[in-house]
Amino acid sequence: MFGGKEGKKLSQDDASKYYQAITNLVEVKDTWNANMEEMQLSRNQMCSDILQVKNNTRENLKLAKVNIDSHQKIIKKMEDFVGEVKYERTRINELVEAMKNQGYSCEKVAKYSVDYKNISDDLASKNKDVVEDNEICLDELENMNKVGKEMELQTLNLAISARRKGAMGQEFLDNAEKVRQLSLKYVDSANQVKSMLDGVNKKLDEIQKLLTKAENQVEESGDKAKEVALNNVYATQRLGNIKLNEIVDYLTEIKEMIGENKKNDEEIVKTQERSLIQIEDINFEVIYQKNSSNELFDVVKPFFNAEYDSYEED
Repeated sequence: MFGGKEGKKLSQDDASKYYQAITNLVEVKDTWNANMEEMQLSRNQMCSDILQVKNNTRENLKLAKVNIDSHQKIIKKMEDFVGEVKYERTRINELVEAMKNQGYSCEKVAKYSVDYKNISDDLASKNKDVVEDNEICLDELENMNKVGKEMELQTLNLAISARRKGAMGQEFLDNAEKVRQLSLKYVDSANQVKSMLDGVNKKLDEIQKLLTKAENQVEESGDKAKEVALNNVYATQRLGNIKLNEIVDYLTEIKEMIGENKKNDEEIVKTQERSLIQIEDINFEVIYQKNSSNELFDVVKPFFNAEYDSYEED
């Protein structure tokens, strides 16, 4: 094996050098193949991670857009709710003035108390609808929060994979960090919206208590009017104590809070859209480097094989 092509015998020293050269070449070839296989597996894993992050981002984007629509519907309901309460406040104020100035008949006060109970029941029903809509939004936000946290974990895994590539993976690492920061911002925004909706539900609970109290006051005014034929002073006082102004203030505050929630959701949508762009950049770089590595391997492999064959022939 260690003779020359003309059949000359090699010295022990030359034979040792040939043997060492072949051994080194085999080791280099095996190392090269192992490195290329490891790079291929690593890039395949990165592609899988990127695809999962991208799918989660799209799911979050979809949920955020649904949430925006839900908030818009709630805002519309709140506007209708405020309008009805303001109208009812005007009717009560007119009734109080009429009772003060014109000795409003007890029969009309009693009739009004029945009408108000029906209106109050309607307002309470609308209040319940808004609470239920908010609960749906809270469930959606909880799901979005879970997906956001999962995204953060996946981008961390992606960053670890990129860090193993050294200088070659620096661009992956930078983009993965940007996506991770966006996912953190997303989770924070979702938590803020959830906290605000919890506050809205508390306000709605207070409104429900005020509506119940107002209904009881009007009913008591009607009963009192029946008992006291000509004395409407007590009924006037009870009607004047109904805190519809406070209800209007609460509803207006809730509407503003939900408007802020809607803005946060819109910011979440923008964040997720930016995340998708960053993820596409990472995906492009991974595919590009994967293709470049394959091309490099295809170019270098024949040289390895030719060099190895030449030593084998010698």
